[in-house]
Amino acid sequence: MASGVVIESQAMARDPDSSHNIRTGLEADAIATVLIDNLRCLQARRPQDATRHDWYIALAYTVRDRMMHRYIGTVESISQTNTNAVAYLSAEFLTGPQLGPSRRRCRESDRTCRTF
Repeated sequence: MASGVVIESQAMARDPDSSHNIRTGLEADAIATVLIDNLRCLQARRPQDATRHDWYIALAYTVRDRMMHRYIGTVESISQTNTNAVAYLSAEFLTGPQLGPSRRRCRESDRTCRTF
């Protein structure tokens, strides 16, 4: 597991501007911007007309963007080294079923929760 952390940190080091990109940034303003963007562009909803489900889907897309950015960085790091990788994805780790419970357990101090 420690090697995965090292590979991820190497991938993030190669892409220092990722924190300033609204699609991949982790700051509250980047998350808020892309959340509204996903609501408008992917779902064709205005914020004032969006239902709770619309907001949920927009947040799921927002989380997916950040996860895919990290995944691609990890794959690039692995492909640049002479490393073999074995992956197992269990349904319990998929974001769809976990997003609702995670949102309910959210703390006020969390950046994503404050934005949402």
